[in-house]
Amino acid sequence: MSGISEVKKLVVGIAGIAVLLLGILLIFGNLSGNLGFATNSQGYNDSQHVIDNVTSGTTSLAGKFPTVFVLLGVLLILVVVFLVIKMFMGGKGKSTPFSA
Repeated sequence: MSGISEVKKLVVGIAGIAVLLLGILLIFGNLSGNLGFATNSQGYNDSQHVIDNVTSGTTSLAGKFPTVFVLLGVLLILVVVFLVIKMFMGGKGKSTPFSA
């Protein structure tokens, strides 16, 4: 039971950090033209490159989902095959006080 609560705490913590970083990115992304960077200066160009990289990274991620799903499918098939082999080989788990 405590393992699940630990995982929940971890997921909530990671989500909080992600929201915080997204907020910082939005603030500095929107203010990048107003923070003293003249147009075509090094600071302006660098901030625009960061914004462009984040934008292109998020849009190209959708194109990679089929690959991720194929890998997850292969992993699922391997796990099922392993469990079936283990079941037919007579693998036994830990005994419990409730087992016959």
